[in-house]
Amino acid sequence: MSADGPRLRVAALVIRDDRVLLVRHVKDGETRWLLPGGGVDRGETLADALHRELREETGLQVAPGPLVSFEEAVSPDGARHVVQLVFRAEILSGAPRATGDDARVAEAVFVPVAELPNLRLHLCAAGRLAELAREKESPGIPGAGNLWKP
Repeated sequence: MSADGPRLRVAALVIRDDRVLLVRHVKDGETRWLLPGGGVDRGETLADALHRELREETGLQVAPGPLVSFEEAVSPDGARHVVQLVFRAEILSGAPRATGDDARVAEAVFVPVAELPNLRLHLCAAGRLAELAREKESPGIPGAGNLWKP
C-alpha cells in the first residue's frame, strides 16, 4: 500500500436490456473488463469524478444515481490498494465508444449479464455484478453527498 493510502475509484453501473456497460482495458498485454470509471482527484466530488471518467472513457454524459456497492482490492504484494464505489447511472446523451482519452480503453460496450462469468473482470466479481444488474429498483446505500460547508 502506498504512503498515501488506498486509491479511491468511482464506477458506473449502467444497465440496458439485461446488459451491463463495461470497458475493455488492455494493459501490459493483458485484457481485463471493468465497470467504466476511475480515480477521484483531490477537490473533486464523487459525482464530478463519475461524470469526468465516463466522458473520458466512453464519451457518455450520465446522471449518477444511488451508491449500490463498494469493493476493496489489495494486490498480493500490498503495493496497490483500491476502494471502489459503484453508482447506478443513466445515460443522458451519447453512445458508448472508446474515446482515445485513455489509451488502455480498447472498447466500451454493453455485455449481456449471462456472459459476465466468461469475462476476466477486474475490481468486480461476476456474481455480484450480475446481482446488481438484476436489482433494477434497488434503493442503494444511503449517503449524504458533499457535507463540507463554507
